[in-house]
Amino acid sequence: MEKSRQLRGPSPADDSYRHHQPSAEKFACSRIPWVMLDRFAHRTKGDGDGVVSDAVADGTLSEISATCTGKPIAISLRVAEPPEVSRLYLHWPDGLRPEMSDLNKPFVIAAHGDSILFQTYVPLDGCYHPTCYPIDYFVYTAPSCSKSRSSLRRLPTCFDGGLLDPVMNQYNKPHLSRDQQAMCSADIGLLCHRDGGFTVANLAVADLTCLGRLRVLHYTPLETNMKWDDKELPLPCDVGTLNIVSGSWQTDTVIPFDDHYLCWVDLYLGLLFVDVIAKHPPPPRYARLPVELDQHRLYIDHGAPDPARHVCVTDAGIMKLISINDDTGRSVRDQSCSAFNITTWTFDLGTMRWHKEFTIKSAKFWAALDTDKRLPCLLPKFPTISLVDPNVICFTLEDSYNNFWLVEVNTKNKVLGAVALSIST
Repeated sequence: MEKSRQLRGPSPADDSYRHHQPSAEKFACSRIPWVMLDRFAHRTKGDGDGVVSDAVADGTLSEISATCTGKPIAISLRVAEPPEVSRLYLHWPDGLRPEMSDLNKPFVIAAHGDSILFQTYVPLDGCYHPTCYPIDYFVYTAPSCSKSRSSLRRLPTCFDGGLLDPVMNQYNKPHLSRDQQAMCSADIGLLCHRDGGFTVANLAVADLTCLGRLRVLHYTPLETNMKWDDKELPLPCDVGTLNIVSGSWQTDTVIPFDDHYLCWVDLYLGLLFVDVIAKHPPPPRYARLPVELDQHRLYIDHGAPDPARHVCVTDAGIMKLISINDDTGRSVRDQSCSAFNITTWTFDLGTMRWHKEFTIKSAKFWAALDTDKRLPCLLPKFPTISLVDPNVICFTLEDSYNNFWLVEVNTKNKVLGAVALSIST
């Protein structure tokens, strides 16, 4: 379901944005306390590109880093105030190779604090098979008012569990003649620390077992020699988690929570809280979703965002769940649906339970939209909760011409906020 992106704007129909929660210091100058990120990053041709000039002017252009093959690379961030979407740009000072256009676009995996974790394919000299290109993971940290230049750090390649393939090895010389360990981007999370460090973790849930494989990497400003730690992690196997070990668990997102946890979220089965800071992490804690919500997932291509449910953590540390569902708790996806509910919950880590906040009927939602006569009365999709005002939710509305309205609605007061239009060209 992945769609290519044009610079004209996002295509929120497949939720091409991730939360980015910059610190107050970071946006003290721009006065933008949070942004929504396009989940696809964009490539530029090099130093002569206009995007690079703009990035130099506003200080978002990173220092030049290097890929696993030694190629220079830099990053910048184009910031827009929600509900408009901000974008990450990759700059290749040596220029883009023609075959790079045939590869999947660079992909934003996660964002926390002032940092963004993303992946990109890396060109290999002498290799004319782009599918053989290795994948690099980088963490971009945006500048603050006290730091004039953003940073860019490449994560070391994870080889644990990689395959030995003599044919592929000839293309993977920068990787010590071994295939790198493949990690599904949906299973990777980023947790930033107050000292400027960060933790990146990948959790793979094994089918038909009570075990998961946890890979963790820590970075601290004082100890920059990063390495992956690979270990088995026992998963909870009580009655409430039978679906996890049956092979049906599908991670929709990974979110940071409470300074120590990364939370792997299946929007239909529940949440796994993993302490990624502890040297010997205890077994994950499991929390199911509210009992009112149906557990049957809509048919969605693997890796594509769910259009009807979303979980995030606000700037105040509150975990929120929002669902667009019918009266039976089943997610609503049919564009022609004329009756639906928008419901929000908050999570209590102490009791491991969800508490319902409020429900808005479709009639009330459309009444709020009606204050702007340009807006179509369509099924809202991809709810995104504001990180600074938990009562404000951003939605997308897609018309029959594939144009997308991005709207903010205060769900407590039922008042329409900011509106932005993305036009397909």
